[in-house]
This record gives sequence, structure tokens and C-alpha cells, in this order.
Amino acid sequence: MNSYALFKNCLNQDCQMGWLPDPEERSLLIHSTAQPPDFLQAEQAP
Repeated sequence: MNSYALFKNCLNQDCQMGWLPDPEERSLLIHSTAQPPDFLQAEQAP
């Protein structure tokens, strides 16, 4: 599945998509807008 197909599927499921820095490669993150991953919540905390 190519990135466009992933993006289209993500839109259909009301998700957010973003790029995360990875030590070896830049990996694609897809997560639900209703429940972001804990590490994103931690980064956004004051």
C-alpha cells in the first residue's frame, strides 16, 4: 500500500497523519484524533 492509499484511508477514518523523526528512518504515524498516542500528549504538556 502506497502513502497515498494510507492517506486516503486515514481521511476516511477521521485520523491525523504526521511524520516522526526516527533514528534510522522517518516513519509515518497515523493515529486517531480521538485518542492521540501518549508521547504526543506528553510533548504537548506544559
